[in-house]
Amino acid sequence: VEEIMLTYSEQGHEYRYNGKLIQSVTGVIGAAGLVEFPRFLDARIARKRWLGHVVHTACCLFDEGDLDWSKLDAEIIPYIQAYESFIDQKVEVLGSEQIVTIHIGETIVGGRFDRTMLIRGEPYLIDLKTPATFQPHWAIQTAAYDLGLAPPRRRPWFWKRAALKLGSDGRPRLKVYTDPSDYDVFRAAALNPNDPAVLTWKRNNSIAIEEEEE
Repeated sequence: VEEIMLTYSEQGHEYRYNGKLIQSVTGVIGAAGLVEFPRFLDARIARKRWLGHVVHTACCLFDEGDLDWSKLDAEIIPYIQAYESFIDQKVEVLGSEQIVTIHIGETIVGGRFDRTMLIRGEPYLIDLKTPATFQPHWAIQTAAYDLGLAPPRRRPWFWKRAALKLGSDGRPRLKVYTDPSDYDVFRAAALNPNDPAVLTWKRNNSIAIEEEEE
């Protein structure tokens, strides 16, 4: 029996399925026009991407108990304080930075989500975010990851989906996504960016530039 393996390379943000390059979740979302990615890299956007990457890394170190606060850039500290504040609210981290394989018919997509957590005893799939405002496509992104994730082993037997926005003011803000059509929009986008479901979603949602890396 052939061993099936999904691999991820940080350099280039590339996923391979049994050695073959495949689409990523963010690649599908971008190709379908569900988010407007910057067309060129200027200093401001590069700084935003650096911020997103460093905050994600620091949050992982925090979870592992290996974060040295004294080595954090002053700009980063409020974001990590926001994460710490959230974790202190009866939150348990179950897993982090997990890659998943998403099958949509014969199309295969790779993705990496940030966290699975128990929030007041209920299972959540969480994506960490650092932009100043919530973005509409985050709902589609979390649905995509959920398509590749096994159900939790506790009630309510499905993952609640949410974006956890860490603010520069040191405050965490959680937004939960409950629309079941989010899954249909991603499936449609992976197969045909011009699918009516995708076009309808774009008409109903304002599109903003995504400036973080994860």
